[in-house]
Amino acid sequence: MGTNYKYSIDYIYKQSPFLYYENHETESKFQSEIYKYSWTSLNFFFAFAGSFIALLYWAIKSFSICFIVFSTLSGCLWLGLNYKMTIARLGGLIIGLAIEIQLRENGVLMLGYFVDWVIHYYTYKTWISYVEFYLLFILVQIIHGIALNIPQSIVTGMILTLVMSLLEKDRRDLWLLVDIYRARSIFQSFIIDSSSNSILIIGEDGRIIMTNDAAIAYADKRGLSRVLGAHATEFFTLTAKETIDKILKNALEGMTIEEELTLDSTPILVKAKPVHFNHKPVIHLTISDISNQIARRNFLASINKAQEFKVSETEKKLTECYVHQTAISENEFTRLAKCISCQKMTRTVLQCLIGDVSLKNDKFDAEVEMANIIQWSWCDAKLKKLNITLSKHPDLNSPIFCDRQLHNNLLKGVIHFIILKSDKKSDISVFLGKITHDNETYLNYSFTFDSQTLDINEFNYLFSNDPNKIKKIEEMHDILKKYDTVELAMFDIMLTILGGQIISHGPQQPPVFHLVYSLKLQEHAGQAAIDAPQIKLYENSADIDSTTISWRWSQEKTEIIQINRNRERYFSEQETKESASHLQDNKLKPKHPENAEESENGEDDVDENVTIFGLSHYLQKEIEVPGRNSHLPVNTSSFIHNSNASILSDFHVIYKGFILIGNKFLVNSLQKNMEAILGKEVEICANQEDLVNKVTKAAGENSLCIIIIDVPNGFEAAKTIRQNGYKHARRPHIVAMYSNNEEGNLTSYKEAGIDETIPKSAGREVLQSIINKIL
Repeated sequence: MGTNYKYSIDYIYKQSPFLYYENHETESKFQSEIYKYSWTSLNFFFAFAGSFIALLYWAIKSFSICFIVFSTLSGCLWLGLNYKMTIARLGGLIIGLAIEIQLRENGVLMLGYFVDWVIHYYTYKTWISYVEFYLLFILVQIIHGIALNIPQSIVTGMILTLVMSLLEKDRRDLWLLVDIYRARSIFQSFIIDSSSNSILIIGEDGRIIMTNDAAIAYADKRGLSRVLGAHATEFFTLTAKETIDKILKNALEGMTIEEELTLDSTPILVKAKPVHFNHKPVIHLTISDISNQIARRNFLASINKAQEFKVSETEKKLTECYVHQTAISENEFTRLAKCISCQKMTRTVLQCLIGDVSLKNDKFDAEVEMANIIQWSWCDAKLKKLNITLSKHPDLNSPIFCDRQLHNNLLKGVIHFIILKSDKKSDISVFLGKITHDNETYLNYSFTFDSQTLDINEFNYLFSNDPNKIKKIEEMHDILKKYDTVELAMFDIMLTILGGQIISHGPQQPPVFHLVYSLKLQEHAGQAAIDAPQIKLYENSADIDSTTISWRWSQEKTEIIQINRNRERYFSEQETKESASHLQDNKLKPKHPENAEESENGEDDVDENVTIFGLSHYLQKEIEVPGRNSHLPVNTSSFIHNSNASILSDFHVIYKGFILIGNKFLVNSLQKNMEAILGKEVEICANQEDLVNKVTKAAGENSLCIIIIDVPNGFEAAKTIRQNGYKHARRPHIVAMYSNNEEGNLTSYKEAGIDETIPKSAGREVLQSIINKIL
């Protein structure tokens, strides 16, 4: 394939005299190594030595020829001994010297430098130099005004040389920026690949060079590609130059084109799309479906980076085995894991595990940061085989798992799950499978892994050989048979329905999984919903469209807790008594319950066209996890049971409706409570836009709108509704629910147009009185 890997600092620097880094930490570390070999020290030496000798010579002969020679040598070395620039500087200085000899006036040598910069611009088309020149000219004039006794030609040369030396690094960066803008006009030479956070350069010969960590790259006017970066590596060569040229040509004409190419007998998909960056046209190129060819080269480059360009014999051997898809020993793999120092390296190691590479042991050393393992890229290809795709939700900070064919799978009674196993040795295994159930009886669950149904006794291979764990699994399996909707909290692992989000709480902490599942099951009668923070079980799935839970991995053994005992474990005794009373008195009712409580004023007082909108953000609470001294924070991607958080504490269900994952969210507790008060159906908004649309529609129908939000999260939505200024007989009423820490802001909320405020801990009576007041 012609791949050429270089690890030498000298080689990298020779290939890249102008270094640029976006990561300042990396830059500082690399500078300590690289500047030993740079021309910086020599440049300063010539600058100071030239200035000193010029002053000495001036004292004797009053002439600055020595300084001109030394400054010219300094400039030539500074520019990397570029022959064009050497000629340009010498020419400019000679012309300036000739003019100085002829005119013998102050400031004449400056004219020589001016000619120097003109020649430089003509050669390199760089306007930056002019800016530098005039800034330095002003500086020289200021200093010359102070040092009138020294001929200006010497002052000019000294200041130019010294300041240019001090500005050396900045000049490199400025020149690079200019070169990048120039390169953007040469599309065949500069292409950004955002999918891999890299920059691709395609030369005239069809050769593609790819850089690590989005190092700055540019190409000269002839299309010869050049990479500037500490970890620049030539990755692969495309022989299908005609196809690439066709893609680029169509992209230049404003078309988005996809073509299949063959890279060493491996089919790849290349997609080119014209975009604009800083008002400059750029081609956005994405390459996908590339098996492991590029991953192997990324692997090599990552090793290079992780080892700070010092690759041991073990890593070289491992790399060779990896490229040729041969097995390696556990010790070698563990040693590699220990050398991991960056997130990209970690992900690449995982690519090795789930790819086609054979490893004798899929193990990781304890030093591998677990939070970095569960990442976007490595599991994408594997999940696609099960019709699971990774997607980015705009309100989440990390990926969530969601089923590409959710609706069809739910109709079939198939729900995907992901198992993450981690024991005390921090060994990690990832399993993908699904839970199936009988659509008719909702009683029989079976566990499936890799399309093979396993008996419950065979589950021990997923865990340790601890007989207590196996017993607990069997007990959980018995519980499963009694409920139609369940999250399986198996103590140090979780079978999650459909998917979830992984959150890290530090390198020494196990990951927290925020899981999302969605169910659409047939309605049938049942008992009230029974909630517990660790285990959620439902005997009735009516109206459940989606719900969310949070859980965390626990190193301590946890027993399966009976529902009542579980509630006592998490809440105070008084809350438990209230909860038990509410659960007994308030069963889940159908949408139009015959025994629904009527409002105090009677059903006749309620208008036929009453629309209730509920808008609430996730309510937060920290709950102590048994056996650990830490707490589980509930963030914007999940919520957990809190008996005092909802105005409908009767059912002990947290409701939400402001930020969603998926389709419209039916909030059981809020909906049923409102229906019980009003005797009418109510609607729950999916998000702020949905809320505004529904309010606008209701206004056109002259319906009374009662909008329930929580503050401060729903405050902007309330202001938007008020600012719209609906002009009809029935003005929308906004009811805000607030926490204790928001009491100081109630006045400002009311001034912004919120009609009523009630605490989130209020019960049905308070809500009923507010609704009656509005009606």
